[in-house]
Amino acid sequence: MRDLTRREFVGGAAAIGAGLVLGPGRLPGARLVRIGDELTLGNGAIRAGWSLAGGAFRAREVDDLAGKRRLSLPPDAFVLGLPGERTLRASAMRDVASRVEDLPGVGSAARASERESGRQVVVELADDASGLQVTWRGVLRERSRYLRQEVTLRATAGEVPITGITLVELEAPGAAVVG
Repeated sequence: MRDLTRREFVGGAAAIGAGLVLGPGRLPGARLVRIGDELTLGNGAIRAGWSLAGGAFRAREVDDLAGKRRLSLPPDAFVLGLPGERTLRASAMRDVASRVEDLPGVGSAARASERESGRQVVVELADDASGLQVTWRGVLRERSRYLRQEVTLRATAGEVPITGITLVELEAPGAAVVG
């Protein structure tokens, strides 16, 4: 296995928090399956699962299909840092809405991956105490070997000071930051 540059790590593996960027070459077929409260997004190289059971959004696992290994994820897809060392966990927020979307490829996109079509899971969450709304996205583009995680924050009842955002907090044997 070759070392990853920091750009490759941040641009790919850290996007979902799984730390998986698989070898050279690309595979077709971004697929998203929703069965009840369970969501799975994947292709022939990588697959990730989340749960919306009980109205709480929880990460489950990421599978490296090519390497035949599974990483169990902590239940929180993200954790927001608040003043006074307090935290707001994704699993503690209220699930407002969720949907699955097709993503068209944009031929003129600066990022090569965005030239490919794909699928995304979109989960809208809210924290009534702080008035914070969060849109979380899990994105997989066609022939991609990584998933990207995006988080958008909106304060609806005044300012909400955020001291940090954690997207990745897990132990992945053999993972390394290089560069």
